[in-house]
Amino acid sequence: MASFVLPHTPHDGGRHKISAVHGRFADRSACDPVVPDLDREAFPYALADLRRHGAAEDTAEGAATGGTGSAGDGSAAG
Repeated sequence: MASFVLPHTPHDGGRHKISAVHGRFADRSACDPVVPDLDREAFPYALADLRRHGAAEDTAEGAATGGTGSAGDGSAAG
């Protein structure tokens, strides 16, 4: 499988890196209300869109996507 970079918004800062992940039916814009409150001097933040969400909606499907079981075996997802 070819690798790709998830669409993300970096917020530069200190040495300890933090990644924020949106909820199931959201994208990285769900974090917008808290961005002004982030301590960007102490921490760099990355707010990413997971595959099939937001700007990553059209990314290639992998084994755990497409509405099948997590193993991609055709079983219904929980």
